Amino acid sequence: MKALFLNSLKREKEAYASIKMTLMKNMANFTVWHVYGMLNRTNKDYDMARKAYTNALKFGKNKDTERVLTDLSQLQIYVRDYEGFANSRREILLVKPNMA
Repeated sequence: MKALFLNSLKREKEAYASIKMTLMKNMANFTVWHVYGMLNRTNKDYDMARKAYTNALKFGKNKDTERVLTDLSQLQIYVRDYEGFANSRREILLVKPNMA
């Protein structure tokens, strides 16, 4: 959360330093990967955001990944990755069928 606050205060270098320090302590935390993806998406680094969201999905549990999948699918439609978008939406249907 600290990184999101710093980023909104236009202190991007500190935000990225905070995220990277947290990732060094725990690389398998899906929440940190999700926040890292949100930071990259905000700063228009869409390729890195996609990688961060993918890592968040890799380390998250099924019940925790619906928000990450939604963010990933929005990013994919924004960068016109239609095949990835279709796969992400299919995954959302598998995780939570009533969220279509």
